Amino acid sequence: MAEPPIPLPDDANPADIKSQVLQLTLTSIQSSDSDENPCVICLETITSPSTALPCGHSNYDFLCLASWLQQRPFCPLCKTGVTQVRYTDADTQNEHLYNVPPLAPTPEQPARQTVSRATNPADVLQLGPLDFERYLFGDVTSIQVPPVRRNLRRRQSNHQPPPPSSTPDQALQQRQHIYRHNLFSLHIGSSPHTSYSPSVPSPAVLSSTPHLLSKARLFLRRELQVFFPPTTAAPSTGDSIHQNREFLLEYVIAMVKTVDLQSPSGAAHAENLLRDYITLPDTGDDRTALFLHELKNWMRWRGEPPGNVSLEGWDRGVQYPSLDEGRKR
Repeated sequence: MAEPPIPLPDDANPADIKSQVLQLTLTSIQSSDSDENPCVICLETITSPSTALPCGHSNYDFLCLASWLQQRPFCPLCKTGVTQVRYTDADTQNEHLYNVPPLAPTPEQPARQTVSRATNPADVLQLGPLDFERYLFGDVTSIQVPPVRRNLRRRQSNHQPPPPSSTPDQALQQRQHIYRHNLFSLHIGSSPHTSYSPSVPSPAVLSSTPHLLSKARLFLRRELQVFFPPTTAAPSTGDSIHQNREFLLEYVIAMVKTVDLQSPSGAAHAENLLRDYITLPDTGDDRTALFLHELKNWMRWRGEPPGNVSLEGWDRGVQYPSLDEGRKR
């Protein structure tokens, strides 16, 4: 396993920061190109090999498969019902079992998660939602009590983005609407009643936590389609756009491993690194600040219920101001 990169201090030379980000990007792309068995869900390098049971299909990254099963409890390849997932921890290389929870009957009564950390697959440890979240994403918060689901009052507006949809095309249209009108998602503080951590994980935590990097890629893969839209043009043009999008995805991942988005100087470095890329394709308007704001809120979000990290869940819960307030920004 490659050594994690050393995060640079916020007062480092911008040229040194850019050089390290580019080097990490190229290294990641070369590693991805040499991977003959990527995850069949995200098409990325597998960090935690997983096998769906009882059908036995593998070639899944654990976070991808667990997120998939939260919405649809069947194998992505053969559609057989999945009751457990056998996976290998990326850090310890120990084998564990994950019990697939039943689908929640109503939004007010979420199903409890179960996860196994026993070395012996026959020993299954039953854990609650907060324990599951800490297992997947690291204990990056000091919250000690299980979260309580409560309805948060939403701002009333006549110009809200389109309601979230279950189809990827409509979800992408919603993201395009948000960037077109420069709408910043509202800040939600960290407390026992929310699904948000106090801050964005540090570069050191991100570099050493494969699950967090997979979580970032899940969000970036859709978000970058706003700036590099899917195309029906000739194959050569489509391949070029896809390559640009994949390069920028790894570029952003390398950036969050290097600079601290939570600090003002780190956020300024991030804006300088991305300003030439994050522009609207039709108008050329710069949306770097909004892009980083959304990425930080996504990385603070722990899922709803905690541990159930999915784009659909984010779309349902994220809140935005009115259109007029967005234009003022």
